[in-house]
Amino acid sequence: RRVREAEHRRDEAIAELQRVTKEVERLRLQVATLEKEVARLQSEMAREMDSHQDALRKLREAEQRAQQELQRVQQELLKLRSDSEEATRRLEQRVRELQATIQQKEEEIRRLKGKGTEQLEKDAIAAATASIKEQFTRARMQL
Repeated sequence: RRVREAEHRRDEAIAELQRVTKEVERLRLQVATLEKEVARLQSEMAREMDSHQDALRKLREAEQRAQQELQRVQQELLKLRSDSEEATRRLEQRVRELQATIQQKEEEIRRLKGKGTEQLEKDAIAAATASIKEQFTRARMQL
């Protein structure tokens, strides 16, 4: 009877050992699968990091190009503004010159009117008109 009990305990122990061995093997396979998954995820994460760093580098380069373009456009705007101001100054000077010429011609016409000669008056008006037209034409050509 003791032998049977011992054999029974031995059989139970063997069965338990086989069950534990199967469980250990199952857990080993699960660990191996998890290790593969971890390796895959680490590789994927490394690729994503490379991709993010590449995108960040490209973004910085684009930002630098945009900054350079902005500076170029600002410089061009300043130059255009300066050129415009200079052209406006020249135009205003020419307008003042033409106004002075008009006043001079009007005085000349008044003086000629005072002489009472109708032909002189017509000639003076024609000469003044021609002179003013010529000066306006030259002013336009300079601009």
